[in-house]
Amino acid sequence: MLSREVSAREASGAATRIRSAGFPNRKSLQDFNFEHQPALNRDMIAHLSTGTFLTKARNVVLLGSPGT
Repeated sequence: MLSREVSAREASGAATRIRSAGFPNRKSLQDFNFEHQPALNRDMIAHLSTGTFLTKARNVVLLGSPGT
């Protein structure tokens, strides 16, 4: 029961922070249209989305023209 309470509080806190940030739209990788960037490596993006680079204290550098 305690773990459910902790999960609910974390989800509520995340939703509050997103709402407070004032983002015009909420976007996710699931909504991303990979057809607009055909050179983008989908497998690499999927791997980065796991966040394993964070636990390994590794850097990620994304390069490209503005708006890509």
